[in-house]
Amino acid sequence: MDLSEFTFTDFIRIWVRVALVLIFVEAYLTINKIWIRKHERVVSESVSVAAQFLALLTGIPFIGLYIIEGAYEGAISDGVFLIINIIMIAIGIGFWVEGQRSEGFWSNLKKSLRLEKGEAHTLISDFLKPVGAEQVIRILHGLANIDNNLDEKEIQFIKAFADKWDLELDVHIGQRKAGATDEAQSYSELRDMVQDYLRLSPPREQAGNLGDVLLSLANIDGNVSADEQLIIDELSGLIGDYVGKTENTGFLVLIAPQSSAQESTLQEILKDCERMARLGGYVYVVGRYYSQAYAEMVCSWYRDAGYLTINEQRTGNEALQ
Repeated sequence: MDLSEFTFTDFIRIWVRVALVLIFVEAYLTINKIWIRKHERVVSESVSVAAQFLALLTGIPFIGLYIIEGAYEGAISDGVFLIINIIMIAIGIGFWVEGQRSEGFWSNLKKSLRLEKGEAHTLISDFLKPVGAEQVIRILHGLANIDNNLDEKEIQFIKAFADKWDLELDVHIGQRKAGATDEAQSYSELRDMVQDYLRLSPPREQAGNLGDVLLSLANIDGNVSADEQLIIDELSGLIGDYVGKTENTGFLVLIAPQSSAQESTLQEILKDCERMARLGGYVYVVGRYYSQAYAEMVCSWYRDAGYLTINEQRTGNEALQ
């Protein structure tokens, strides 16, 4: 060939023919990977049969157009991918899965499409869910159950959020009333759940909305119990600190061990706790809190167990540090 007559069109035609070879290689590698596992149910169910049928419907007219216009390379390229679609449909309906082949093509096809219909909204739902949606549901249930009085209004309130985010309510939320739980454990677990949620780094506006939702839930029966108000104040401070709206005031709960036995016990129950010097001795920091009432309640738990416990207020730059 005279290189002087070699045009850009000629270059493209050669490139297309090379690309056709690579398309066959790509098709083989694509099918080979899944072909090895075609008998596995989880692999079969991971294939979108509906998407493969759509690919067939949209690919066939292009092949016809390519043939009419003489663009045979394009027809061959699309034809290869149509073959892939057909193989994927067979895999998707479980043609090689043990026990399914005998059920017949149409039966397996309908079963696959029913499964896919139930899963079709999953991706968009995941995009629409707020960060930590599951944690939020658990937090709402924890607050509703804080006074050991989970009523129907509270259940329906929580269910509205669960339905919106396409989440299943736990059996103990939807089907039975709450039983009595240890007070200290209930408060501590709820506070820990909110802290865990905030560690997910949700958007500040979303975290702030959680505070409003918790308050609405507490007010749902028109009466905020003392237990609910106490924990709401603490959680509001916790959330407010995250979004930058908490007043610069905090409360430390400190324990001064009165014997070596108490000190040993504290080191066991308060693992990795901070130890601070005070008046020639040492105290252990139980925690840093936002509500004075909550901090005083924590103090009372340890006092009841025989420990010398104080609630120390901190303001300004010392707050919660």
